[in-house]
Amino acid sequence: MVFSFCFLLVVAVLHQFAPSRSQLQIRL
Repeated sequence: MVFSFCFLLVVAVLHQFAPSRSQLQIRL
């Protein structure tokens, strides 16, 4: 679906700009 694709795209961008996994783990 389009929503899933956009979500994955945003996650990929966040990983590139902020590779800090601590913030991502807190959100997940």
